[in-house]
Amino acid sequence: MHSSTSFSSLVLVLASLFPALAKAQASPAVPSPDGLYVGFGLGQDLGGLYGVGISYWPAPWLSGFVGGGWAVVDFSYQTGLQFRLPTEKRVSPFLAAMYGYNGAIHIKGKESLDGIYYGPTVGGGIILKQRSGHNYWRFSINVPMRSQEFLDDWEAIKQRPDVEVKADLLPVTIGVGFHLKL
Repeated sequence: MHSSTSFSSLVLVLASLFPALAKAQASPAVPSPDGLYVGFGLGQDLGGLYGVGISYWPAPWLSGFVGGGWAVVDFSYQTGLQFRLPTEKRVSPFLAAMYGYNGAIHIKGKESLDGIYYGPTVGGGIILKQRSGHNYWRFSINVPMRSQEFLDDWEAIKQRPDVEVKADLLPVTIGVGFHLKL
């Protein structure tokens, strides 16, 4: 319950902060994202290891997005808001708050232990706009707030003598995607 309250508070703070910062910026020399985009890439923010997503920019500082993709075990999804600091440069920083896939367990040869887990995630990164046109690259680092169920399942799997764990959980995920204006 605590993580969902913190997540909601973060979304409200970000939503109130970015409009004021966006108004303080001069009109951009490089076009800001606006309207509808489709993105292709890798990472949790696109719904899986490989995914595709749709973003809508109603304002230069705000977008809503939804993505779906392959998360090692099965199809998964992601949805959220992105708050961008508009700049006159090609590079713009952003923060994101999302809900959806944020963990997966896959045990080769023991598929009964596989699972996809959902929960809130916060992240940030940069948008690299093309020199001309409205298409852009999006690079992100995300911090998943993993559920207790996921953490308990992961610990139980690490304790199993019939399972060899080759790598532990990483505290962050990365995302890379290319977004085309529709």
